[in-house]
Amino acid sequence: MMKIVLVGHGDFPHGLANAAKMIAGDISFLKPISFDENDDISSFEKKLKVEIENSHEDILVMADLFGGSPFNVAMKLASQHQKNKVKVLTGVNLPIILELSSLLLNGYDIDIIVSQLIATGREGIVEGFQQLGLYNGDQ
Repeated sequence: MMKIVLVGHGDFPHGLANAAKMIAGDISFLKPISFDENDDISSFEKKLKVEIENSHEDILVMADLFGGSPFNVAMKLASQHQKNKVKVLTGVNLPIILELSSLLLNGYDIDIIVSQLIATGREGIVEGFQQLGLYNGDQ
């Protein structure tokens, strides 16, 4: 098994986790950590560091935004961690979380999971009318 940590700005991590739970049920594998309005970088770093340092398994940190503070802190901690593999995936969305559920059940290695999640995230971004082959008057 591996540890999954979802980080992001404000209520995003908890909101995404709640949406996934509504659709998929049990998502206890997911640990959401928010970079709240009242947090400074060091307080957020402490919250994330506890999750990374106390783990003896591979860790996937999933961040909302490339270059944002949660991503930057995750990258810093991942680069300093020596015990096990830590990967940081950014641009996380609901299709990724739902796909992650089934990938974990199948016991895939962290590198395969990250590769599949990137593909799933990209495939999940579509324009509705175009994807359904419908005409909406704007074409």
